[in-house]
Amino acid sequence: MPVLFPKLWVVTNLSSDPDALTNVTSWKIIQFPWRTGTYRDLPVNTGKLNSASGSFTYQNLPVIGSDNAVPTGTASEQLRLYSPDDAAHVPPRPYKKSETALVLAFNDDVIPEPAAPVWRSVQFTAAASNICTSSNNEFANGDVVAVASAGTIPPPLVTTTLYQFVKLNANDFLLMNRSTRAIVDITGPGSLTHTMALVSTNVLEPNLIGMSVYPMIWEPRIKFALNDS
Repeated sequence: MPVLFPKLWVVTNLSSDPDALTNVTSWKIIQFPWRTGTYRDLPVNTGKLNSASGSFTYQNLPVIGSDNAVPTGTASEQLRLYSPDDAAHVPPRPYKKSETALVLAFNDDVIPEPAAPVWRSVQFTAAASNICTSSNNEFANGDVVAVASAGTIPPPLVTTTLYQFVKLNANDFLLMNRSTRAIVDITGPGSLTHTMALVSTNVLEPNLIGMSVYPMIWEPRIKFALNDS
């Protein structure tokens, strides 16, 4: 039988007032692997930063010959902005955003263990029947994926669009357009080697309904009395 704490307090850096919790039966610090993704270096080319190419220039930068020396002149430096996003990088480059948190459960609820993060990239073939094939690929129905090719990608697939994975069996699958929710009508096999990479898994995070979650960035501390240090 778990120990029941009729009342305890959690102090965070968000407020000087602690949270009073009752009937806490367990707590655990766990790391949640939030959604997986891929990075693409995306130039800012909207023309809003003094240049249609997405670059801008710093003017009148001091020029010195050595540390702590008197500037001998000025110079300019052109910079181009880059921003990570969740679109397809070619080839895909994975990242993960994780967060560690203190989780407290009540009334004998069991704190679930988070699933391990999944990184997956496979080669595949495509046919005019719309069916793509990758042996024992282990992708899940609903996963968001990106595609790339060492040659010509099967039309009308493009590397800058994200697709939904539709599982048919252990090897075969379809790709769905996430905007129109229609199956992509593939018209040919393309050429050379094609790659499909996981961008965002459809696996749900652990069910923490009814539990209290304190991200560690809040610096949570458990107190058993208000005068605890």
